[in-house]
Amino acid sequence: APVPSDIDPSQVIHGFGGPHTAGVSADRIDAYLASQGSAMAGSGMAFLESGLRWRIDPRLLVAIAGAESSFGRHLCAPYNAWGWGCPDGPFRFTSWADGIEAVTRGLRSGYLDRGLTSVSAIHGRYAPVGAANDPTGLNLAWPVNVNRFLLEQGGDPSDVRGVSWAEAVGD
Repeated sequence: APVPSDIDPSQVIHGFGGPHTAGVSADRIDAYLASQGSAMAGSGMAFLESGLRWRIDPRLLVAIAGAESSFGRHLCAPYNAWGWGCPDGPFRFTSWADGIEAVTRGLRSGYLDRGLTSVSAIHGRYAPVGAANDPTGLNLAWPVNVNRFLLEQGGDPSDVRGVSWAEAVGD
């Protein structure tokens, strides 16, 4: 069922991840991004919609952006806060929403659909220790940072799966 017209959809609370997670809304994502001084603040609905569409906790995308680019302050390409394809073939996105959608879809198909449903499991593929594109060893800190940012938002690093749109809206 759609959200009733008298309810602001940015304030609707959705559940993601394991049983110990806090609810998430577009407003809560925006507030967290604003608290981090992120240029992505205002994109909460894009994070939430992509998370629902691809069944991934949208807070994971926010947390990865924190670890990869200090929440969008240090980009490897336009609107690429996730280090997606960096440094050799960075994806250039046309907007934050475009980047959010592409990375969420990529995480679903390249990670969660392969059984990588925790930050620690994703780490081994997304930012492996000793990778050629990590000469200074920053990938070692990747899971610590992603876990911290995810926990700050009320997420569960051991379970970043989301629910389907039908489950979220009660269809």
